[in-house]
Amino acid sequence: MLNSHNLTDFFGIPQKENSACMINENPYNFVSWDSDRLLVTVGDSWSWGYDLPDRLTSVFGYILSQRIGSDYLNLASPGCGNYFMCCRIHDLSCIITKLKYKKITVICTFTEVAREFNGPYDRKIDYFEWAKKNLDFGYDDLLSFINQQINDKIKIVVDNHKSVDFIFNTNFVDPIGFDDLNMLSTPWLKLYADSIALAYSLPCYFVSSWILDKIETFHEIYPDYDKKKFLTWGVNSVNLANSRKKIMENSVDFSTTMHPLNKVHQLYAEYLEKYVK
Repeated sequence: MLNSHNLTDFFGIPQKENSACMINENPYNFVSWDSDRLLVTVGDSWSWGYDLPDRLTSVFGYILSQRIGSDYLNLASPGCGNYFMCCRIHDLSCIITKLKYKKITVICTFTEVAREFNGPYDRKIDYFEWAKKNLDFGYDDLLSFINQQINDKIKIVVDNHKSVDFIFNTNFVDPIGFDDLNMLSTPWLKLYADSIALAYSLPCYFVSSWILDKIETFHEIYPDYDKKKFLTWGVNSVNLANSRKKIMENSVDFSTTMHPLNKVHQLYAEYLEKYVK
């Protein structure tokens, strides 16, 4: 059913309103060895293999698929956020029963929270009402609430497809708000940091500075906020982000755009293999 030419018939592609890269292009890849098993990876540029030499065969999903002897479908897309990943999992759920595989494993590696905050994906979420009910909220609580919406949508898919193995993790950030999903205990970047005995500050939920600007737009939705609390939280978040960036900036194992190179993909594939049945 699946082949390298028909993926966009089943899976939505990046659009201007939901992605920063590959707008109106097909970012997906499918490799078949006529296996009765399928490995699906979902994620952003890290899972896509951005900046990798020989990307198609060096990305962790390809490496893992070879190790377990499965066909391989990469639904990752550079510049996307967690809502986009949620939609690709939903797309997959619509065709799972039509796929002639005995075993399907889905590995979703989430990225930093709130990339798509206050946009097309969450326009129906009543953030104002949430704030009214949580008057003493901290901004980490808001981040958790944002991801909880994604958690709830994906949980429906997981519950409806018990025969599929779903594995969830995060890339360079720590998980928040994914309480109902089968999250692995070690984020991808922590796995690397631990392997070379580097300090890994906790917790960090986003690294990109522009996400702080997005969160600040929450005050347009809920003007009655504690500005001092936001500023204190913002400074702390920036410090955590800078600490996290140093792991990637000072390593030959990452590109100049802070994307993992071959060694880090190999490390992640080996780690994931322990959890693939």
